[in-house]
Amino acid sequence: RLNGAVYRQVLRSRVWKRMSDDKLSVAFVQNPFWGNVLREGDFDIVCYDCLDEISLYAGRASQERFLHYEKALLQLARAVFVTAERLEEHIISVAPGLPRYRVPNGVDYEWFVQQALNQPMPQDIAGIKKPIVGYLGMIASWFDFDILEKLAVTMPDVSFVAVGPLEYKERINQLRKRENIFWLGRKNYADVPAYVNAFDVCLIPFVQGKIAQTTNPVKVFEYFALGKPVVTTPLVELRQFAANDMLRVSETPDEFIEAVKFFLSDNTPPRATMRKEVAMSHSWAGNARRIVDALAEIEGRAA
Repeated sequence: RLNGAVYRQVLRSRVWKRMSDDKLSVAFVQNPFWGNVLREGDFDIVCYDCLDEISLYAGRASQERFLHYEKALLQLARAVFVTAERLEEHIISVAPGLPRYRVPNGVDYEWFVQQALNQPMPQDIAGIKKPIVGYLGMIASWFDFDILEKLAVTMPDVSFVAVGPLEYKERINQLRKRENIFWLGRKNYADVPAYVNAFDVCLIPFVQGKIAQTTNPVKVFEYFALGKPVVTTPLVELRQFAANDMLRVSETPDEFIEAVKFFLSDNTPPRATMRKEVAMSHSWAGNARRIVDALAEIEGRAA
């Protein structure tokens, strides 16, 4: 209740006083917690942007509580945007009559490529021996440390690099003894393309569970923007890209190892081109146009 009151004060001080009575007000809400904050009439239109499985938002808090927040948010919402098929199935189960729009994640393709081309290789990765197999993103509960360790043990002449915020420090510290694993930590996003450009093969090693079933990872489009091959554990949203070896989906650690070895020895220019074309077709600008068109539909129904 206290957090809800604080958030409403933020709305008063930073949002509502800047809103104009002659303009439509639209709240595009991503965190289910806002179901504990918003009230009927706060905005002309409320849209729920359902990006991830609800446990990611709840963290150590009660998932039951966050499901209650989400239900309250859905009662206020005029429509829901989802990034993945399983998230859409969830919304259908809890709010079957609510209009839904499928808008996957994406990448700013031109910016990402230009940053990669124009920036020097960062110093902390420049001295790491090639080939480099890299991961970009948060290292948290969904990261499969066992796969990484088996890769490092099996392929001692390959460097494995993780770029992103480090959680689960105890498990990370256990792996620091592996001389070919490098934890580079959080980076400014403007520097991220240069790190991806240094990777020879890219990883998405997520443990199986709800997150693997529902996530539509931004990182795959960032990897693809630079034509990089990707090896991933089974993620529902990524199976569509497995054709023509744009990426490989690996069910077991041994399959994961074989896929990494394959791409280290056989990464052809035609495949790189196909990956770049996928990234271009998943641009944030294109997604924004789809959202604006959907909002026009929603406004028409509201009128």
